[in-house]
Amino acid sequence: MSNIFKDSLLKILIILLTISSSSYAIQKEDIKTQMENKIDKVLLVLKDKTLSKEEMKKEVITIVDDTFDFDLMAKIALGKDAWNSIDEAKQKEFSEVFEDKIKKSYSDKLELYNDQKVKILTLEPYNNTRLQLKTELVGKEGNYSINDMISSTKQNFIQVNKVIVNRLTITPKTREFIAIFSSNPPFIAKTAAIVI
Repeated sequence: MSNIFKDSLLKILIILLTISSSSYAIQKEDIKTQMENKIDKVLLVLKDKTLSKEEMKKEVITIVDDTFDFDLMAKIALGKDAWNSIDEAKQKEFSEVFEDKIKKSYSDKLELYNDQKVKILTLEPYNNTRLQLKTELVGKEGNYSINDMISSTKQNFIQVNKVIVNRLTITPKTREFIAIFSSNPPFIAKTAAIVI
């Protein structure tokens, strides 16, 4: 498999992972159905050749926007110690910059979609305190497993805390998480400026 194909596939996987793993406010019994619905809607938009690139990006963001907890994602990405070391105004600023960057990054990579399908296979208990949403990205070049590790909260809502793609673990840690979505040095500089 060529490096260009692998890079493109990774970007597509990140988009689809984000869509499927942004289930922070869904009741346990609704996870599978809700994620199937979101993924189906996004795939319909991606297949619609009548939409301009900008219209497509806007529609996809609208579909998935309510499933994201950008403040929590920003806090996880920055890390507990760094988050607690900055005041509320800087936390808000970081969250806003983070949300803008994530949305732009996701929407820019939608052009890489090439008729892949996503199958949600099962939702299973995992390690007594978690669930695992097993999905598969099906494409012409092969299939890739995507497993979202999900934790319960006291309100029976869930949040994804780890994603495994073909045995590669992706965790939302500060520098690693930001690096996945950011190829824009000014964002890194601004992020550093917010943290300091």
